[in-house]
Amino acid sequence: MTNTTKADQLYATMQERLDQLLRAPRQLVSAGTAWPKAAGVYAIFDGGDCLYVGRTGDVRSRLKSHCADSSTHHSASFALRLDRATTVKRAATYRKAGSRADLASNPAFNAEFTRQRRRVGEMEAAFIELPNDETQAMFEIFAAMCLMARHSKFNTH
Repeated sequence: MTNTTKADQLYATMQERLDQLLRAPRQLVSAGTAWPKAAGVYAIFDGGDCLYVGRTGDVRSRLKSHCADSSTHHSASFALRLDRATTVKRAATYRKAGSRADLASNPAFNAEFTRQRRRVGEMEAAFIELPNDETQAMFEIFAAMCLMARHSKFNTH
């Protein structure tokens, strides 16, 4: 089997997986032990809008890190994106000014970051188990595009 054939076969399962994600029960991001310790893809919703799609090796730990008071701007990346959209209204920069470290030294940014972590905890998420890394990677992008998850970004540094 060529890689193209394998990719085609994997792509053919994407719509079915998206339907599965949309049918999955939703619960609060902060639901803790209600989430399984399983690998897969999750989507975070604010009302009816999907804002973020992510992949993880352990959904329980990952969702907790999105909203825990102890989470930093490194582990609560979704809250960081929401904070940036609210306080600085600009995309990430890889220069000192506007960097994560620079923003973390700003008291107004930190206050909003705390508020956004708590907001994320009150949002709902849905999850499907996908143990295969290749399937997770392809499905994360597919789901984010189909659900128009405006805070899912796939750029590199």
